[in-house]
Amino acid sequence: MWTPHPSRALIPLLLGLSVGLAPSLGNAQTRARQATPKEAPAAPAAPAATPAAAGPTAFRVNGEAQPQARFDLLLREQLERGATDTPELRARIREVMVTQSVMAQEAARVGIDRQSDTRALLELNRQNTLAQLWQQQQIREAQVSDADIAAEYQRQVQAMGKEEFRIRHVLLADEATARQTIERFQKGTGIATLAAELSRDPVSRERGGLSDWLPEGRLTPEVLKVVQSLNKGQLHSTPVQTPTGWQVLMLEDKRPFAAAPLDNVKAQIRNALALQIVQGKLKTLRDAAKVE
Repeated sequence: MWTPHPSRALIPLLLGLSVGLAPSLGNAQTRARQATPKEAPAAPAAPAATPAAAGPTAFRVNGEAQPQARFDLLLREQLERGATDTPELRARIREVMVTQSVMAQEAARVGIDRQSDTRALLELNRQNTLAQLWQQQQIREAQVSDADIAAEYQRQVQAMGKEEFRIRHVLLADEATARQTIERFQKGTGIATLAAELSRDPVSRERGGLSDWLPEGRLTPEVLKVVQSLNKGQLHSTPVQTPTGWQVLMLEDKRPFAAAPLDNVKAQIRNALALQIVQGKLKTLRDAAKVE
């Protein structure tokens, strides 16, 4: 009923920050776990030699160096998630590294690292990590001025319109069912009851069909036209066809739209504009790529 467009909302602009490699990687991991190895060794082999760790060593596990940089990275991730740097946290990170190391060593000993699926998965991990790090670096380095941010803020505020609405709706698969639903309402069944019973929208169904506050700019044209014609508490007499299905619509409330202050969303807009710059760079790389 209301599908945010990247040019119409402040927050949805940020939804595309991932280049989409993680889901592909997740599928690959599942396939790798389910696949039957075709190149498993005939007999257990000794672990392959581990390259010498670059930089200082935090500790060793069965003689294999565990780089201090790896420990520091895990620690930094925990601190960024709100953990406190304590001896107990550092001990837990050390235990995680030890556990992962002994499992990896055993996997190498039995030849898992030489299976084709494993090699493919490791390469996908490498590509995914490099792609994400490149994207993050490009976003940090993107040149976005305060003037750019202010202009984008004003553009988006204007796109949101002058009013916002709360709507109760029942999303249905076909017009006939939608008309039957309106008839039931007219005979006394509450729209919240109808939404809980019939709506195909799982989010609003749990709230009796009630939406969040939605600015004009986030409503599809057909829905906006209807809700602008309704009084508060009024149900539209006919169902409305939308890209997601047939809608039974009631206007719950409306009010003037008040945009969040620029300072509250400045960082988000900056990231969104930086992402646009990165997407432009990525398109240039894609267009120049030789794919055979």
